[in-house]
Amino acid sequence: MSKQDDLRIVGRRLKVLRKQRSLSQEKLAEMVGKSVDAISSIERGVSTPLLETVYDLSVALGVRLFDLYREESEGLGVDELPADVQDLVHLIRKQPDAVRQAVLDQARVTVALADGLKMRKSTK
Repeated sequence: MSKQDDLRIVGRRLKVLRKQRSLSQEKLAEMVGKSVDAISSIERGVSTPLLETVYDLSVALGVRLFDLYREESEGLGVDELPADVQDLVHLIRKQPDAVRQAVLDQARVTVALADGLKMRKSTK
């Protein structure tokens, strides 16, 4: 996994945890003494937060510092998905962006085809 992938994991975790707590970026920024731009940059995986900032974020969100570094599929409801969907998540989560995008594009085409077939059957 690359540095950029790791930054994206932290950013996505931060965003999910912030939203779970119904906090705006503005409120979280105020709580940790950072700018809204700083929070946004971290959430987008654009900037590397200092360890002190990550600690302050974890305190503000009421989680352990470690929780911001967990794999995105850990603790985010993946275990509640059907087994085949879990397998898919685990298969593609560490793939490069281009591979993940290709899989997503193919899944959309497949679902659209399946939906089209269902509609044709229901009109007969």
